Amino acid sequence: MRGLLASHRYSMPFAAAAICCVVASLMPPILQWVFVVAAFGFVLDAATAWFERAGGTGGMHEYKQ
Repeated sequence: MRGLLASHRYSMPFAAAAICCVVASLMPPILQWVFVVAAFGFVLDAATAWFERAGGTGGMHEYKQ
C-alpha cells in the first residue's frame, strides 16, 4: 500500500498539470494564465518530491550544523 501511495505522490501532480493545460486551452486569456501557473506549480511539486527522494542529494540528516 505504501508503494502505491508513493507512486501517486509523483504521478498525480503531473496528471493535474496536464489537466490544467487542457483546461487552459478552453479558457479566456486571464484564466489561461492562472491555469498555466497552477500547472507549473504541480510540476514543481512533483519534481521537488522526486529530488527529495533521490539518494545523496543532501539534506538535514546529512548536513547537520
